[in-house]
Amino acid sequence: MPSAFESKKKEVLDVNRNLAFKCIDGQASTASDIKLAREQFVDNVEKRRDKPKNIHQGDSSLCGPAAFMYCVAREKPDEFADYALDLALTGEARLGGLKVAPGQACRDVEKPVGKKGLPVAPADWVTLASLRDSTGPFSSMESARSDAGGMTFPVALAGWFKETGWFSEVRNSTALTRTGINDPLRHLLGINPLPLSYVCLLIDGAITETNGRAGNFPTHWVVLGDGAGTGGGSNGNDGTVIRIASGTKVETPYQHEIKERISCLPDSPVCVANNDPRASRRAELEKGTLDFMVYTWGKIQPIRRPAGLIVEEFLTGYFGYVAARVK
Repeated sequence: MPSAFESKKKEVLDVNRNLAFKCIDGQASTASDIKLAREQFVDNVEKRRDKPKNIHQGDSSLCGPAAFMYCVAREKPDEFADYALDLALTGEARLGGLKVAPGQACRDVEKPVGKKGLPVAPADWVTLASLRDSTGPFSSMESARSDAGGMTFPVALAGWFKETGWFSEVRNSTALTRTGINDPLRHLLGINPLPLSYVCLLIDGAITETNGRAGNFPTHWVVLGDGAGTGGGSNGNDGTVIRIASGTKVETPYQHEIKERISCLPDSPVCVANNDPRASRRAELEKGTLDFMVYTWGKIQPIRRPAGLIVEEFLTGYFGYVAARVK
């Protein structure tokens, strides 16, 4: 007996059936072209199910849905694939308790292309734009060029995690201005003691560009981690991924520890109580180089510029995180 996914896959590939999204095969004119377009759509869904890092917002502002869907596909790959095919077949779908029902304008987009002319794959438009379009009155995704429609506020991202029913201890620890987080270094390193969770960082994407300077507001979501885990979270099996390499060229007795793990925050009571020398080395940490991986733009890559990303530079464009622990 075929699985539910295989049955839905067969329905999607049936050229005599109309699908809910024009971007899948709306530009195809012959039955063979329609068949080819649908096969490519299903193949891309399967590739994203098997390797969630393939989820790619293309040239659009759908980084929030991409970050969320990356986490979902890692934790619930079969449910993600069913969700994609259900949307294609009916225009509606569920991710656990989260209902997604995009409007007609979103479904009628034939060729999602961003401002720079880069396309969004149908598999990504269907799964990502549908989620964003279903959230609130100001999120209409009538085009991949829509900045306002594609923006995802932290409360919306945290809400998606909660509504699925698949996650617990959802934390929204973010700010929407540069001055909104008190002591950003302490805040960033506070991710390390978190329980195993999926951690989505809110940043100004300009800080990862060569010579880029952060503005006053966040522009981009990324997901913490190297993608190597088998599930249960993105912040490493021991709950630690934020690492800082010493900014000095001279090896010190504590440099190796800084590279591997910062077990307490600068100036924190536990450091002071244990006479930990790192408590008095805030300046060195701020001049150190960040060393951790993130999911962003359809791949896993270091959160750094070609020449390295200094901690104090990163903190100018760091606006916190949304974290969700798997039940």
